[in-house]
Amino acid sequence: MPADLSAGPMEWPAPRRLETSPNIVDFGYEDAVMLIAPMHADTSVIAERSARLGAEVTVLVCREICLSSKAQLSLILPIKLRQPEPHARTSALFDATRKSLPRPARRDWRRMFS
Repeated sequence: MPADLSAGPMEWPAPRRLETSPNIVDFGYEDAVMLIAPMHADTSVIAERSARLGAEVTVLVCREICLSSKAQLSLILPIKLRQPEPHARTSALFDATRKSLPRPARRDWRRMFS
């Protein structure tokens, strides 16, 4: 990632309860999961250029057995002075992902641990 750009912490949607058998319960994601990372730009960032963003992704895919896989991914995105207009195809996907993010517990909730 270019030095004048930085990514915040990855935001993970709440996992779902997955019952693989009557005696085994896991928590995870089915089909696909979208992770969001807030991006920040220095005030010195030069607009109207492109930046390559990359990630090393490790996944565990399970059905009857689990298979691990790893991939290096990258994407070149333009840097703009203004926030772009939402893209019709992806804005609903981002909205649904934001709604699935865990929220902090309310302060007035009672909590008990034993």
